[in-house]
Amino acid sequence: MVTTGLGTAAVLGGAFGLLESGNLWVAGGLLLVWIHSVSGHVRGYAVEGTTLHIERLFRHERVDLSGLSMVEPRPRLLRGSVRVGNGGLFAFAGWFFNGRERWMRVVATDLGERTVMLVVDDVKWVVSPDDPLGFSSAVRRAAGLER
Repeated sequence: MVTTGLGTAAVLGGAFGLLESGNLWVAGGLLLVWIHSVSGHVRGYAVEGTTLHIERLFRHERVDLSGLSMVEPRPRLLRGSVRVGNGGLFAFAGWFFNGRERWMRVVATDLGERTVMLVVDDVKWVVSPDDPLGFSSAVRRAAGLER
């Protein structure tokens, strides 16, 4: 939330400052970055049938859980990772890399205690549900790994 607030102030403040100085192209570019970041805001996760729905502000991603091989809470998993994508403006999203887990597809709002890693068809996904243990159990049930 702090990153979103400070990032929004910096990006929009910079854009409006550039507009006043007549630098329309750079101001427009900053506004596009902010709009793109807003559209990627992660609102939540839902498990329906064998599908994980990642709910974003204007779009949804679906992950077929039939290829799930692992799901477990992994607090602070992403600390120190290299980010290729959005590093906190409305979400942490994109590809993250660290020496232990290698490449991970991240769609999260929290890099701290709530991170959960799923491995689906050899792709590592990282999400941050409100209840990591309950979420992990629901995903295992949906994938037929837990009764």
